Amino acid sequence: TFDLVKRILNQKATELFCIFLVAGKLIPDLGSFIMFRSSLWRLYLFLVCCSVVLISSMGQYVWSDVKNEELRELNYLHRLISRSAHDQLRLQAAMLKILSRRLIDIGLFDDIKRSKTIMDEILQDNPVFIAYGLATLDGELVITSSNLNPDNLPNILENPKSRDSFLHTLERDNLTLGRTYYYQPLREWIIPLRYAIRDKQDRPVGVISTAITIDGDFNPWRMMDPDDDTYVVVTKNATSDDGFYTQYSDPSLYPIGNEELYDVAYPEEAIKEIKRNIIGQSGMDIETFMRSEEIVQYEFYDPIIGQLLIDSAAYNNEFEIFTSVSRKYLSIVEKFKATFLKYVFLFFLFNLVLYYIVRYIDRIQAESKKVLEFQACHDQLTSLPNRYYLEMFFASWQKKIGDRYSVLYLDLDNFKIINDRYGHSVGDKILNVLARRLLSYTPQDAMMIRQGGDEFIFLMPYFDTKKLHQFVETISLRLKKKIRVDTLEFSLNGSIGIAVSDKSGHVLDELLRKADLAMYEAKRSHENYVFYSDRLQEISNERAQIEEALQNALEYKEMYMVYQPQIDAESGHVIGVEALIRWVHPTLGVVPPHKFISVAESTGQINPIGDYVIDTVFREFKEIQSIWQSLRVSVNVSVKQLLRNDFHSYLNSKSAEYGISPSRLVVEITESLFIEDFDQIQALLTQIRNDGYTIALDDFGTGYSSLSVLRRLPIDVVKIDKSFIHDILTDSHDIALVKSIIGIGKSLNIPTLAEGVEELEQVVLLELYGCDLFQGFFFAKPMNMQSLHSFLVNYTPQKYLKSKDMMV
Repeated sequence: TFDLVKRILNQKATELFCIFLVAGKLIPDLGSFIMFRSSLWRLYLFLVCCSVVLISSMGQYVWSDVKNEELRELNYLHRLISRSAHDQLRLQAAMLKILSRRLIDIGLFDDIKRSKTIMDEILQDNPVFIAYGLATLDGELVITSSNLNPDNLPNILENPKSRDSFLHTLERDNLTLGRTYYYQPLREWIIPLRYAIRDKQDRPVGVISTAITIDGDFNPWRMMDPDDDTYVVVTKNATSDDGFYTQYSDPSLYPIGNEELYDVAYPEEAIKEIKRNIIGQSGMDIETFMRSEEIVQYEFYDPIIGQLLIDSAAYNNEFEIFTSVSRKYLSIVEKFKATFLKYVFLFFLFNLVLYYIVRYIDRIQAESKKVLEFQACHDQLTSLPNRYYLEMFFASWQKKIGDRYSVLYLDLDNFKIINDRYGHSVGDKILNVLARRLLSYTPQDAMMIRQGGDEFIFLMPYFDTKKLHQFVETISLRLKKKIRVDTLEFSLNGSIGIAVSDKSGHVLDELLRKADLAMYEAKRSHENYVFYSDRLQEISNERAQIEEALQNALEYKEMYMVYQPQIDAESGHVIGVEALIRWVHPTLGVVPPHKFISVAESTGQINPIGDYVIDTVFREFKEIQSIWQSLRVSVNVSVKQLLRNDFHSYLNSKSAEYGISPSRLVVEITESLFIEDFDQIQALLTQIRNDGYTIALDDFGTGYSSLSVLRRLPIDVVKIDKSFIHDILTDSHDIALVKSIIGIGKSLNIPTLAEGVEELEQVVLLELYGCDLFQGFFFAKPMNMQSLHSFLVNYTPQKYLKSKDMMV
């Protein structure tokens, strides 16, 4: 507005001077008014005085400004739509590339069920596309997402509307858009997108086909607020004379139906006129213009709409699409009329409108600022402060409470099971209730932060150990208090790590790291909470060393197998051995399994180690089985190893390779399996057992096992953890636990094996309670295969007295 006024004033100075003279006669105190009023009021009075001259001169300027503004807006809208569509297409291209890699990893066409599952998962997580399909080079869709029936799908190569884009896809290493057409299996007008899957020699081996509906919200070129005066048209090639468009922004804006819009060729004369306009406005031929990707604007008459349009057009080389954003010329005329009338009244109402607008904007901005600040600094689910809030306000909080404070890191135990079993909506409700409950018990001057997921951080304004113990005990009790969600009740457990600032100037990140280490130690040791100590840092450093050393342990042949005999309590005979892995590192020395197995599981090294164990045990056990044919060998299997897709087939292949009957092999699993998908574990174990293998449950009683678990799982042997056997002669609690475990085994007809038996008195007592099998140093230490040969040759079975007199 001010630019317009300035231009008019420069050219109408004489007329305005006369107006000022007249105004001076009519308003005697005009000068005084102008001197003491604000500049805004002076401008307002000036516009009123000059309105006659301005209105008479405004038409041409308003028209020029409106038209130029429309052209700029059209240019901006074109760039916005093109960039948004380009970014979306790149994102979808990347997603299809990832999907192709995953399909290649599972064998492409080999595992139809797995491929279909992957497509369904991506379709569920990415609602942009309405379906997925994997086609052979012949155009046959052989694998599709579940919403398509591959048996009734047309051949892509045989369909004239999809043939050209399909063949073009095989020539490109990028996403390819196809021509819009009506897809009968989905009963939708679709924009097809295709991506060629290539092997390591860069040869196409298949094509992923997917599609976007033209009427859907995820149409890349669809405007958020459709405008009857603005059209977006996308065609595959600017030089193509066939006239078939790939996509219109909103087909409902056009006076003809989709069949005519997409299936009938665009008038040839109109295409030639568009080309002439592009050449004339850009100064380039069509091919050069396409390579430049510049935007050109021109006017032309569209025979489909029956309107004169202003068009903004450009070509995208990466996806080979020609995009034009058009606006009705008549809409510019209407806007000019509205704008011109607006200026007529603007001079009279400017100050009042400006005042209310400024006041309204100021109020809205103030409110929006508060909302945005809250959203940025607080968790969306629980409304608790988040890490950004902590970073923003920690300095002021520390200044208020001083340098001595403590950090508590809370992580809920096994919360993933709730999310997996009942859904994230239930999990979110639980977190919401829990957050309010914990906040109510947090001191006023403390700070409670939601770290994310099921993790919370507390900054406590004190460092006294006694107070911290009291607070943590309170939190632990409140976690266990029932939380009701709908008709369900939940009782939670959590692991808490505590780090205390023991010096001024302590860096917060350092305390958070220490609290995190302490939390993981609490989780590992099944404690409610653990205070950070230097020992935890040493454990962390040791874990890092082990992780690094594990990378080459198998390659450098640092690992080997030993075997510990298992004794039958009734006959005294050796009925089996347990295979145990050992690792001797050149600098770390002997690394016990309980230290490196967990590291191997978390770093992915457990699978090659597990394969090494099975291969080595089968190979070594083959030699001894020819002499002691009834002997069994037990192999420990990690949860990560068991859940691997090819574990079952690998086990069978090694059994066949070395000629060892599955009945001679015992697969030992630990209770950590039960924190995973129970139904999947049950199915896998049942399958393994049906092949003739024996299933043993190791470390029973130390974790999550229960009577219901034993009843539902195909368990053949229960192993009592050595931690219960160690003090069985002196600890009444351990005696009760051992008797209970043996009793459970008897009731379910499952033999029990006691680990860690080191004294004769333990043997007699366990035999008295009904334990079936023994394993421990009392009988033999773990030994290599050569020593095991000698042991078995020289071993003499003994029967131990089943009498209480022996215990005197």
